[in-house]
Amino acid sequence: MTILADLLPFLDGWRFETVQLQNVVDPAGYVRELFKTPIDHEPGFLMEAAVGMTNPNAMLSFHLVGPKSEDRYFTASPFTLNTAGLITPNGWIWCPVYNPMIPLYEIIALPDSRHLFWAEYADMNITSVGVPNLIYTLAMVIVRVTDREAFVKSWRRMFAGEKLRIVRPEE
Repeated sequence: MTILADLLPFLDGWRFETVQLQNVVDPAGYVRELFKTPIDHEPGFLMEAAVGMTNPNAMLSFHLVGPKSEDRYFTASPFTLNTAGLITPNGWIWCPVYNPMIPLYEIIALPDSRHLFWAEYADMNITSVGVPNLIYTLAMVIVRVTDREAFVKSWRRMFAGEKLRIVRPEE
């Protein structure tokens, strides 16, 4: 199955955006906004995100509001993912590192459909729960559509079928 991420090299009017935070320290109960898309921002989608943290109960939350005002919420912690057995790549989100001895816990988010979601609003938060301090590092890759007209035109060129001329070698 071909997904949008596979087609990006053939499309126009987009760019990658990265978000990185290193060794951030938040007190217990603090909610930090990691990423936010204002309504007038360029549309796009989350390609991948990785968060390494020192607290297995820290909550990572995603909230998307689409053009028809549909809300999409998702919240996970290393503890809930590990308890559910989501420790290997499963398509969307998993916890590959769960080590209470260090302590180090990691969440990977890698949407498997990577469909183009024209979000009117999107945010991602992390909430420190139950320990004096949460220390974490974040890396995210987002695809931004910078020129919607060029993007759609290249999409149509690929799928809607500009007439192709078949050239046969002379016999």
